[in-house]
Amino acid sequence: MHITTEDAAQRIKALFDNGVSLKHAKLIDLLALPAAGKNSLNNALIRVAENTYGEKAIKKIVTVTDRRMRPHEVDGKDYRFVTKEQFDKLELLTDSVYSIGKYRYGTSIQDIVDALKESPMFCLINSSARGAQALRQIFGEDLFGSYLKISESVWHELVYFKFVDKPYAQEAVRDRLAFGLTELPLFDEFEQQFKKTGRKKPDHVLDAIYDYTDPHQRKDPDFIAQDMLDRVLKPPVSNAA
Repeated sequence: MHITTEDAAQRIKALFDNGVSLKHAKLIDLLALPAAGKNSLNNALIRVAENTYGEKAIKKIVTVTDRRMRPHEVDGKDYRFVTKEQFDKLELLTDSVYSIGKYRYGTSIQDIVDALKESPMFCLINSSARGAQALRQIFGEDLFGSYLKISESVWHELVYFKFVDKPYAQEAVRDRLAFGLTELPLFDEFEQQFKKTGRKKPDHVLDAIYDYTDPHQRKDPDFIAQDMLDRVLKPPVSNAA
């Protein structure tokens, strides 16, 4: 069961009306192409937030998927793994649902609600480009949209490097490149909006862009994580940074 952006907004509003507040919580939506460094920055954000602000300072909203868990993965940390039948029954934000190959991914409305109820300083989420637009519509200024920009050639190298020694390498590389190429036009649109007007317009998605083409930035995710958290806690600015 999928939930429209409008219905999800009503669910979240009802949560606020019942006493839950985002005054001390900010949603960080970390956008990136597949295998472009998102996982390492996710881990850095959690590590830096906990070391700086306390153990319960940040809560990750884990993406749901109907693919099978791989040997190195942890259910509830890397993804929330469900069956295809369970996926169909979950209340997922419609615009958050996407496919990589034959497997689907999405964001559960209940998972967002549960995270907000814990009242952390930060909630971390990884959405698709369309999912980011929906989340901005729902949360407005309470969402901090950040994008790990990377050149297409470097991205291709990272995808191949990540899966080169895996038995499912050919399928994984093909599917992630295909999905990423559908995301790039919207990411480019978000970037152009940000460069022209920053966050002057409420429907613009991005609050920050980080250049992950630069290998020095990829090697120091903690520095980017701290910079991102610092920006999240500052009052919003109207021009590009």
